[in-house]
Amino acid sequence: ESIATGLRGTNGTGVSPDGSIVLATAQEGTWTPATVIFEVGEGSYHGFLGPRKEHGKYGYDLPLCFIPRGIDNSCGDIVFLPEDKRLGPLAGSLVGTSLGACTHYRVLREVCNGKPQGGVVPLPGDFLSGAHRSRYNPHDGQLYIAGSSGWESYAQEDGSLQRVRYTGQTLHLPESVETWENGFIVRFNTRIDPRSVKLDNAFAEQWNYLYSGAYGSPEFSVKFPGRLGHDRVDIRSVHALKDGRSVFVELPQLHPVMQLHLYLELETDTGESFTPDIYYSVFEMGKPFTGFDGYQRIAKEPYNDFPTSRTYVRDPRLDAQEKLGNSTGTFETLFIDAIPGLRYSTTRLTVKAGKRTALILKNTDVEMPHNILITQPEKFEAIVQASKLLAADPEAIRIHYVPEMEGIIAFSPLTYPGEQYALYFNSPTQPGEYPFVCTFPGHWDVMRGILVVE
Repeated sequence: ESIATGLRGTNGTGVSPDGSIVLATAQEGTWTPATVIFEVGEGSYHGFLGPRKEHGKYGYDLPLCFIPRGIDNSCGDIVFLPEDKRLGPLAGSLVGTSLGACTHYRVLREVCNGKPQGGVVPLPGDFLSGAHRSRYNPHDGQLYIAGSSGWESYAQEDGSLQRVRYTGQTLHLPESVETWENGFIVRFNTRIDPRSVKLDNAFAEQWNYLYSGAYGSPEFSVKFPGRLGHDRVDIRSVHALKDGRSVFVELPQLHPVMQLHLYLELETDTGESFTPDIYYSVFEMGKPFTGFDGYQRIAKEPYNDFPTSRTYVRDPRLDAQEKLGNSTGTFETLFIDAIPGLRYSTTRLTVKAGKRTALILKNTDVEMPHNILITQPEKFEAIVQASKLLAADPEAIRIHYVPEMEGIIAFSPLTYPGEQYALYFNSPTQPGEYPFVCTFPGHWDVMRGILVVE
């Protein structure tokens, strides 16, 4: 049974005890601008392989939250912990794991206007390997996390099995966030000294990501679309609320944004300092919160919507290649597949010198896009290095991460699973070995081979 589609390389799920909430993580990459947690179900579609008209304004069902790559560059699973006092301050919470950062974090979830949204709060401690499989043990009331290394992970060991246990020491954490039209109510698991709730002790910033076929996304200004960077969010006031455990952060110009970072410097009523970081995604807002002194209704300023991918003009270099394919005459035909595991079906192709050649690339991978680029041997490393630099450019997908440099013999566009493409070129007149490579980000060093010209 399929309950959701469109998740890129999901490495874990989390299901509430009653089965009513199903969360799934997805890896940053094509059509997934950052590490992300989705709440899935009822045929939801979450964007991998491009937008679909029947799935809302943006072509996909929005996530519970995005996660900055500085917090989690490659996510693991999520565990719903029970209300077991042996878990201490984590009892009853959601905990997510990071394969890439070898860390874990508390997952916050709210329902605003009938729709789920949330964020994460980093937890202290690092794991020896990439944390991505977690289980609560009802016998000892502790959390066990298994890890492994691989891909872009900060793992110190190939694998690990470690225990997260409550030592009895204090751990002051946000328990929930409520999104109002004019700010956030942040509720904590400890009583707050109201004297520490000051405007100077609060900071907020925001940014958006670009949902596109590029590999991930830089962090973009909301105020100035297309410009890299974050925008500071003006905080008008902060207030300790009557329950003694909650703080209202007044943000008059709060609006939907993919990523908002809220930082607070607080003290408990016993004088212990703590500095929570909250990384939140705002898609919905409630009514104005009025339960504080000095409330004033402030009109919203216009704001920019989430950025989406553009339609690019086709790379003219491909048009030039394809003209050769439309010409009369015979071709020497070669075949190569891009297969699962970041590999080509062969690493060695052979062709006669000076021949009109057709190379058929077929992508038989299950999820990754691939291409092929053939170069002059003396230019190969320089071209690969230039391609690596293009990985940080969200516009580079228009040229398929193939730099515009001398020494390129032929290349294909990015092909997606199930697609194929024919490259037409004249093989070099000089016999020798001509390297080829996939230029999709992260594939350069493993997807390589040699075209032998005889």
